[in-house]
Amino acid sequence: MRLSRIAAHDNRHACADSRLRGFSLIELMIVIVLMSLLAAIVAPLTFRQLDRAKAKTEYLVFRNTLKSLSAKAFTQGLSYEIKMAGNSYTARSVLGQRVYQLEYLTLPNKSFSINRNGYPSIHAFTLDLAGIDRKISMLDMLGVKQELVYEKDK
Repeated sequence: MRLSRIAAHDNRHACADSRLRGFSLIELMIVIVLMSLLAAIVAPLTFRQLDRAKAKTEYLVFRNTLKSLSAKAFTQGLSYEIKMAGNSYTARSVLGQRVYQLEYLTLPNKSFSINRNGYPSIHAFTLDLAGIDRKISMLDMLGVKQELVYEKDK
């Protein structure tokens, strides 16, 4: 009899200890609901920032491609014809042509040339960068200092 009382006493303590060690179903549900709400709020903001970063990266690649074409035009004595339309642009020279596809930028339907000295035939254009219209100065894009261009006029 004494053994059964000790075993029963130990079982009561084991049940009490297991309740202290675990979480109730309601506590777990509250934590899951709070984490779901947090994820629902943060996820769209994160994805929007990722799209903006990708658009900015694509703009920088576009700008560097134009800088590279300008440098090639100057060093090789070639002129380039650039045709922009929507989500692509084409660079054509006597050596051939290359088409560049864009995912996040939307370019205007415009054509311009880069002469043998590396200068573009247009001064500015507007592009759609992640849903925002941006006016782009070609001379700034190519890294040309304005005071150098207009130094003769002074």
